[in-house]
Amino acid sequence: MKVSESHLLIDAHTFNPYRWLEPNHVKKGGASLGPFVNLAIFSAGVRVCVGWRFAVVELQAFIVELLSNFEFFKTPQIDKIRPEMAIAVVPTIEGESEKGTQLPLKVTFARKGEE
Repeated sequence: MKVSESHLLIDAHTFNPYRWLEPNHVKKGGASLGPFVNLAIFSAGVRVCVGWRFAVVELQAFIVELLSNFEFFKTPQIDKIRPEMAIAVVPTIEGESEKGTQLPLKVTFARKGEE
């Protein structure tokens, strides 16, 4: 089934799974919004944050250091965690949402040299 390019622009309201099988189903061109546009923290397009790449690299370096220097273990309360809608989704313990954000984990220093 061959789909014309003009048909691709106007058939969003119809069920047509074949549109994804055509090699040219996406209109080429336009500005790329970037990989983190869904987070809405760096903006997008011509007004994108100039330091977004640096911020992402710094966050990745921080996570590597955190995971290499600490060990994280579950606690018995971990099964009661549920997401709570706020400005962002935050973890709370079921029945204790009035206490605010909680994430019950046991954190210890990682063992070095014992592998």
